[in-house]
Amino acid sequence: MKKPKCKRRFNLNLIFLFLLLIGFSKLFAQQTKSQLQKKALKAINTRYIEAEPKISANGEILYFTRRNDIRNKGGKNDMGDIWFSKLLADSTWSEAENMGKPINNQAFNQVIALYAGGKIMLISGEYQKNYHSDIYITAKSYLGWTSPQIIPFENLDFENNDATYSATSDLKVLIFSMKNFTNGYGKNDLYISFKTSENTWSEPQNLGNTINTKEDELYPVIAHDNKTLYFSSKGFDGYGDYDIFMSTRLDTSWYNWSKPVNMGNQVNTAGYDADFTFDASNNCAFISSDVESAEDFDIYRIILPEENRPSPVSLLRISFSNLLNDTSIKYTLCCNLLESNKLVISENNLMQASEIILPNGENYLIKIEAPDFLPFTDTIYLKNKINHHKIELNYHLLPPQISFLLSETISESGIPAVSSPIELNDSLLKGLSFKISKINQPFTSIFPFKTISKNNPLNVMIQNINFEIGSTGLNSNEKKILELLAQELAKYPQLSIEITGHTDNTGNAEINMKLSEERAKEVASFLINQGIAQSRITYKGSGQNEPLMPNNSEENRKQNRRVEFKISLN
Repeated sequence: MKKPKCKRRFNLNLIFLFLLLIGFSKLFAQQTKSQLQKKALKAINTRYIEAEPKISANGEILYFTRRNDIRNKGGKNDMGDIWFSKLLADSTWSEAENMGKPINNQAFNQVIALYAGGKIMLISGEYQKNYHSDIYITAKSYLGWTSPQIIPFENLDFENNDATYSATSDLKVLIFSMKNFTNGYGKNDLYISFKTSENTWSEPQNLGNTINTKEDELYPVIAHDNKTLYFSSKGFDGYGDYDIFMSTRLDTSWYNWSKPVNMGNQVNTAGYDADFTFDASNNCAFISSDVESAEDFDIYRIILPEENRPSPVSLLRISFSNLLNDTSIKYTLCCNLLESNKLVISENNLMQASEIILPNGENYLIKIEAPDFLPFTDTIYLKNKINHHKIELNYHLLPPQISFLLSETISESGIPAVSSPIELNDSLLKGLSFKISKINQPFTSIFPFKTISKNNPLNVMIQNINFEIGSTGLNSNEKKILELLAQELAKYPQLSIEITGHTDNTGNAEINMKLSEERAKEVASFLINQGIAQSRITYKGSGQNEPLMPNNSEENRKQNRRVEFKISLN
């Protein structure tokens, strides 16, 4: 009799434990749903399937694929068109719009990666007959998006291969999830391919068994820091179906990765979690999940826990315009590491604003070249920055009579910096008004040599030629900038250069006058050593008599410790 009684008590304990587990699972599910903040995306999610999100680096445009919407190019039977939504001023999202032709057709269409401020896209689809590759590139111009052009790969056929992709922010590295390919460990594995020439990539290589398992590894995402990898998998311990994991690249080879870590219940649910994307701030992410219905995928916005965020990066936006007229200026942008001079980014034939992502922990030298204008440089200091920064540089070309650019900069927080107006008395500039922001970086110069005449000299100032208090020495960065100036001046031997040194108001005025002349002499000597004839160069000092900014802060005084150039015909 006791044995059945004990069995009954044991069964009751099991039932109680089972009910307790159900309660905890429901609580967990509710807790997970609350993290997803679906209400913030009500303009995006519908009764149709929304998946494959891709957010722009500035966080302002969200692209995604919507299936079976009757407004798709293939109607309700269409497997997926690319749609987009814009972030509004009140932090909600606009009503989603179909991208239309030539991006969408009756096949499946998906955004893989965004580049150059969202003006270049890698997309997946079927746009050309007799080609099995389903990765294409398209660019945005003033006429709209160009027809997608195929990207060829070495020894790779995408036919009957259910692949998903990701690319680095510079489009130099692609990571695939593919099945039925060489050296696999299971079903879908992750592979890597490198850009070998213009729009051509190498044969994909397996990322190895630290990342890949006997199960599926899907939807890879390379963070903007180019070293943190996110992907979905069933091959590691998780919360249910597919979970999102993260791994860090341990060296420069792209084949040595840390052990994948589950991103936890603030990201993963008991359902299918995949399609992970985030902007350059790394604060929040967008994922595709079926947490509410196994038949209906929606897009959710989540706040990324600190431990799940990649290394911080900064977003630099550069615009370059001609204020004299509406003529567009075609320019080239190069970004090098300041200390090693290693090329990081190179963009050619730009005519619009450009955005580039720069990992924190390094200082950078930006160089912009335009035909008939002096190349100019800018320095971006991120070596000691630990948080995301948004830097906006708006370069405006003024008429030759003024002949320098005003560099209007937005503060790192995105709020316009306090500005001090400058009076422009030249009659040619009536009706125009300009402001110079009080920022850490002084003005940037750029001027057209072909406009110089005896009656039309150019008064210019080169950015970042400043001095320490009481010093006449040039640092390595300032010497690099003067080397660029000397290279350009060597092309125009008919030009003469007058160099004027300036100081702030610290100390004695008589000493400052001598100090300013020594600064001008130091710059003149450097140019002479670079091969500019001594007969072309004169120099003088102006002391503290011509301040550029009020001497009421160390930041302003630094800008006043400068040299200026007057360039004219011999």
